[in-house]
Amino acid sequence: MTENVNVIKYREYGGTDIVLKPYFLEGRENMGLEQYKQVFFDGTGLIQQLKAIEINGVVRYITGLDEFAPTVKMLQDKEREARIKQIRETVAQLELEIFMNKVDVKDKDFWAKVNLAPTNEKFWSKVMLAASNQEVYLDPNEPMDLLKIIAIENWGFDEVAPSREQADLLSSPPKLYLEKRTDTRHVEGQLKELRDKAIYELYKIRMETPQDLFLLAKNILPIANSYKTRDKIEIFYGDLSSFIEGTSVEKDKKKAPQKFLDWKSKTKEYLTIRALVLESIFLKHLVTKADNKIYNKATGSMLGGNIEECVEHLKQVQNERDLLDIQEVIEKHWAR
Repeated sequence: MTENVNVIKYREYGGTDIVLKPYFLEGRENMGLEQYKQVFFDGTGLIQQLKAIEINGVVRYITGLDEFAPTVKMLQDKEREARIKQIRETVAQLELEIFMNKVDVKDKDFWAKVNLAPTNEKFWSKVMLAASNQEVYLDPNEPMDLLKIIAIENWGFDEVAPSREQADLLSSPPKLYLEKRTDTRHVEGQLKELRDKAIYELYKIRMETPQDLFLLAKNILPIANSYKTRDKIEIFYGDLSSFIEGTSVEKDKKKAPQKFLDWKSKTKEYLTIRALVLESIFLKHLVTKADNKIYNKATGSMLGGNIEECVEHLKQVQNERDLLDIQEVIEKHWAR
């Protein structure tokens, strides 16, 4: 029997590429275990049975291979048909590998003829995961391991998330998560590439137009109001570098370098005027009145309803008076 596309997709991973890992977060208390990067006490672990739900009096296991599952039923017609075909082909192949039972995916009595029917309590009640603080490898070339992988990806076990990212979204964290290491390395490689690009661009600015670091810092960083033009360039460089690394105001290590690159791509005129606006608001040289509009306290001019509108206002030639007034006040403050 030729392997179907869905099974081939899993079996492109090696025997040590897919792993169950303990899930813990730095700083989240777990009876002191987090200090040792553990989720279980030494010598203990977890044995968990595959989940099951009762629908209309029928117990169905969460296998990820159930064409009657609610998640399949809610799909649009063509998408649902494709998913059912995928499920049946996967079940047919694993049925043959595990039970030497050959079935036709087009058979109208398909589910009555397979052992992997999600209602088969005799089989599925024995499908369990055992884990501890040690990583557990699941080999997709082993049919039983592949069944567990597919079930995990469909939330078939209470204490196991399909990925680290999905585990992070849960208010009540799981004990374990599934990691596909080749995927993880690919994503990590892409992230490193992006981060290196951002650091390279930062270094280029440091070497070619170091004064621009002040403007970037004023626009990006949370402590921008403390910066002065007389501060050493290395201060701006270091703080912007920390931002890129995801250890500053933006904690998402994927978003941080891209945000820096986005800011770096903006014009010097825009960065300058926006920095002036931000500082003016902080110093109350620009004030918000009862109409929720921002005004220049000195000239009485209305600049806009938000920061971006203020920037656009000050870019206009006819509003040069407002810009010059703000520059005079803020640049003196920056030079102190």
